[in-house]
Amino acid sequence: MNGFHCRVRGFTLIELLIVIAIIGVLIAILLPALGAARRAARQLQSISNIRTIHQTFTHYADANRVYPFGWEGTVRHLSWSPVYTHLGFEWFEIEGNWPTLLHDVAPWPQHFQAWLSPGVNHDRFRQFWTVEITPANWDKVWPFVREPEYIPSYRYSTSFIARPRVWSGDPGTVDEAFIRPTAPAGVRFPASKVMLFDDELAYLRHEDRTSDDPPRGVGLADGSASVRRDSEGAEPVQNRLWPEREPHIYHDTPDGVEGVDISR
Repeated sequence: MNGFHCRVRGFTLIELLIVIAIIGVLIAILLPALGAARRAARQLQSISNIRTIHQTFTHYADANRVYPFGWEGTVRHLSWSPVYTHLGFEWFEIEGNWPTLLHDVAPWPQHFQAWLSPGVNHDRFRQFWTVEITPANWDKVWPFVREPEYIPSYRYSTSFIARPRVWSGDPGTVDEAFIRPTAPAGVRFPASKVMLFDDELAYLRHEDRTSDDPPRGVGLADGSASVRRDSEGAEPVQNRLWPEREPHIYHDTPDGVEGVDISR
């Protein structure tokens, strides 16, 4: 009986190189798309976080009849806070210290993940937000506390803690008597006045995050949230109680809470 021989032909070197080249092209095409999809998902998460924070602000306002506000010089020891005496901040520093005012309605250990921009490593700081921080262990803890100086990624517009005249063209003088909380009814255009915005933008690429006009999650006083370019916001004006600071978009809205940040 004659034997039957089957010759198996393998890839040649050229064919193998062609296959590798095709795979490389596909990867080059797909990776940017996957990266863009991941950034888009994190952007949506940032919007969700802003809506969650606004709900917390609403609960605070229901209980106190005004949006979060802290008097300068008020000091309260909070063992759950990453800063020992966090309520000793100056008035306008409430922009990043607002979580210390919300402990009764949203305790930090249970809510801090929603107060960080997607892309921030939560685990690195979790242990320091759930233990007591004291002057005795501050030097040991400090290297692990996040920069910049405020822990939350989201900023609370400082226009909500002073009278609109602080940001108006009225030539009259203003002083500390104009530092006052804002009631929900005091916001003239809640669908156009920004209350919260993502300052950290951790989910964006570095070049996008540091650009002059990054896409930013913003939350309006009516509870809606969306992604906007800074160029879409109203041109900020000087805070007359903080003349040494450059005007900042969404903080220094013309006419304060009676003004408009975003035109629909």
